[in-house]
Amino acid sequence: MDEIFGGRDKFLLVMLGVAVGVIGLFLARLAGLPQLPDSEQVHYHANFAVFINGERLDLSSTRYMHDVSCKVDPGAMLPVDRAHMHENIHDVVHVHHEGTTWGHFFQNLDFAIGDNFLITDNGDSFFSDNDKQMKFVLDGIEVFSVFNRVIESEDRLLISFGSESIGEVIDLQLPEIPSTASLFNQSPQDTGGCSVIKVAPEAFGKKIRRAFWF
Repeated sequence: MDEIFGGRDKFLLVMLGVAVGVIGLFLARLAGLPQLPDSEQVHYHANFAVFINGERLDLSSTRYMHDVSCKVDPGAMLPVDRAHMHENIHDVVHVHHEGTTWGHFFQNLDFAIGDNFLITDNGDSFFSDNDKQMKFVLDGIEVFSVFNRVIESEDRLLISFGSESIGEVIDLQLPEIPSTASLFNQSPQDTGGCSVIKVAPEAFGKKIRRAFWF
């Protein structure tokens, strides 16, 4: 009987030691865990335009605009919250989420875009062939795909479908895209009504989860 209780006591002591060790490790990690820095809400801008057969596509209609409230938590954002336009200004993209691509933005306009095609929200389809091609010019340089390209602050994107050469679209169409993104970036509060907002300090519960790796 003494051997049974002795074994049980030994087991309890071992388990107690394990528990103390786990708690000690947790407290040590919690004490030494670096505080996540406060981060600013993502909000920057880019310029763009779309040309079809030499004519600039008018995207100033209200149906292409988004009346968005500022959302600090990326998890609470809808796709349209991440990249959109405001106030019938049809050449400025407002980006509110890192990693947002040009493809995401055009999807929010109900456009479909690929390396060799463009389909507008009203169903008009344009596919590259021997006579007319899709062309993309980003920051003055021809690129061959933009769908998966992340929208960078102060990007200037030209999308052109037609028979023009790349030189012609750079010379004649690119100058029609303004470079106003930097002005929007410098404004403390732009037409979207979203100013720079600090994220609230990390909650203690979240810090505990981070200390325990979950």
